[in-house]
Amino acid sequence: MPPMNNISLLATQKNDVLEVIREAGLDPSAFTWQESRSRFRRVPVAATLVHRPTGYYFKFDYNGDYVIAWSPGAFSIEHEVVCYGWGEDVLSNVKEWLENIEQEKSVEDLWQAFSGETKLIETPSESGSDNSLFTPTEKKQVRQYLKKIKRHLTSGQKLTKEREKFIEARLAYLEEAATRVGRKDWLILLIGTLFQTAITIGLAPESARTLFRFASQLARQLLGSILSFPVP
Repeated sequence: MPPMNNISLLATQKNDVLEVIREAGLDPSAFTWQESRSRFRRVPVAATLVHRPTGYYFKFDYNGDYVIAWSPGAFSIEHEVVCYGWGEDVLSNVKEWLENIEQEKSVEDLWQAFSGETKLIETPSESGSDNSLFTPTEKKQVRQYLKKIKRHLTSGQKLTKEREKFIEARLAYLEEAATRVGRKDWLILLIGTLFQTAITIGLAPESARTLFRFASQLARQLLGSILSFPVP
């Protein structure tokens, strides 16, 4: 049991945690001990282990039992449990926390990856564009444009029939929208639809970037300088 006037862990307990880190094949120097205020007492502090590169943490609080909380959790930003004594119950959760860190480190944030590619629309005043309807000739060009997008989306991709149908439905929606909305509004629909499609079919971030660059090149041919795709 930790001292009642201070909830920092004993040296032997910290050594137990160090051994779990080593068993996980991680570098102990990537972690640091800090003290944070306990939720259960006014003055004492709770020991908190922080993963330096990510800022993720594991907090050892105490209220007669160990109340441990860590981030990231398996399915949430933070997860908390009560452990009735020090030992395997606590340390198994430390192991799970380390696994969560490795998982989060290895997965690219798709929203962040895509957001840089979807800041596409300049204001009409910046681009000199208006929101007029497509001409009959431009509508034909839109159909050809969408066919090229479809080929790009499906070429080399192992897609289920459901995902192929989803792509076809979204592109058909864009084709229909081109008959009734202005070109500027259509571009907004295009961006949202491509973003949604990339997420739904599980497109990898780099493949998504390639898709948006390809879409940008075709759109510039179709609509001139309305689109501005940042290319890394």
